[in-house]
Amino acid sequence: EEIKGIIIATLIFAFIISYREWGYGQAFEIDIGLKNFVNAAIIVLLAILVHESGHKLCGVYYGFKIKTRIWWYGMGIALLICFLSRGRLWFLALSGMTLHHLAIQRLGKFRYGERPVELSMIALAGPLANIILATLLKTMQLWFPALSINAALVHKAFIINWAIAIVNLLPIPPLDGIHIFFQSRLFYISIFGFMAGYGALIYFGIYSWLWALFIAGIAWILFYVYFERGAIS
Repeated sequence: EEIKGIIIATLIFAFIISYREWGYGQAFEIDIGLKNFVNAAIIVLLAILVHESGHKLCGVYYGFKIKTRIWWYGMGIALLICFLSRGRLWFLALSGMTLHHLAIQRLGKFRYGERPVELSMIALAGPLANIILATLLKTMQLWFPALSINAALVHKAFIINWAIAIVNLLPIPPLDGIHIFFQSRLFYISIFGFMAGYGALIYFGIYSWLWALFIAGIAWILFYVYFERGAIS
């Protein structure tokens, strides 16, 4: 079921990403479209596998077996948004997850149950894996320009990984963001501020985690001053 879901999600996301790439201008060209669709499918499959591997590896660390549950309603919403925006907006909402205890690795753990902090860390591991992959790809392109790599495909892979990370961080059940949000709103706003800020910097051609962390700090302070402090008091 997991493999089938990942394959279907890959095809849907590849269709959305390549929606506006079936020719030059108004001309429809099947060979160009198929080439762009295949390229998008390969990049999307890599991004999804990295995303889900992040969940699974972090889950094993905490003593859980993670199973992917593709969010089919999200797939429908993604296609609807694609058609309404004519391919300009990507809503790459991927999946939820279910946890199963690994009994041996849970020995000595707190009450053998999952705590919100563990669940939030496992949820965060997926989007974070996408951001790390995106950064590595872009770093290779910027620091090693002599490498014979397709700059356009690397940039597309960068954008796709970032889009999957930021959309799946939205606090919408069953996406990853909902687990982080209910564990700590301040932690959530910091993480979301970091990744959204990273995306804003991309628009200006700036690829820097340090500036993204600075934006995350600003988001944390603003949220605490205007929302969290009042809720605590």
